Amino acid sequence: MISPLVWQRLGKGDSFEQPSGVEPFSVGNIFQNTFEFLKSATDFKLYLPYSDVVCILGIAGGIFLLYLCVSRSKTQRPRRIFLLIVAVNLISVWIVVTSYYWGNAKYPYSARFFLLPSVVLALSAAFMLLEALKNRKIKLVYGLVFAAAIFMVYYPVSMQDRFFNTQLSLRQYSFMDRALKTYGGPNILVVSDRPVYMTIHNVGSMNFTEAEKNSSKMMRELSR
Repeated sequence: MISPLVWQRLGKGDSFEQPSGVEPFSVGNIFQNTFEFLKSATDFKLYLPYSDVVCILGIAGGIFLLYLCVSRSKTQRPRRIFLLIVAVNLISVWIVVTSYYWGNAKYPYSARFFLLPSVVLALSAAFMLLEALKNRKIKLVYGLVFAAAIFMVYYPVSMQDRFFNTQLSLRQYSFMDRALKTYGGPNILVVSDRPVYMTIHNVGSMNFTEAEKNSSKMMRELSR
């Protein structure tokens, strides 16, 4: 029972974790971070890890589910109870995450906190799409084409993973700098996905595509 108290004393936050004088959790952060998340849902630059279309559909689906919860239909009672349980848990998680001073969905190092809300939004968007397909005026093929279009747009974005790769840039630069100091010499060639890191140190470098094109020449030079 007292183990959390021990953890708090041993793992006390310092200036590395939060700036001096900044409260780690506050009510004001909830409104600010929630607003930033809603802004990310309308950012169509294909950089953030959240599908804007899915987020918008998920929010619309959540509003529709809320309407079902407040409806008085007896057939909706089991669904209403289930949705109430999900809503209470999701709101609790949301308050904890967004009240954190760094609970901003646009930062790579805090975006992982929004994994659960993102999954719920995706399920809510799927529910909204299924409800729309129940309308006889909307054919099933339209829903399939719409889902396929979203997949084709956002799958390459997720594979590139530019959002989270920004976290690795500094570490890669530090590693390359240490490697140059340890193994560097006047006549070396570095093959890297970011050759600019090497060229600013006056070190010969090329990307993997160019290295593959000139592989035979590189092997001849290496054998000398």
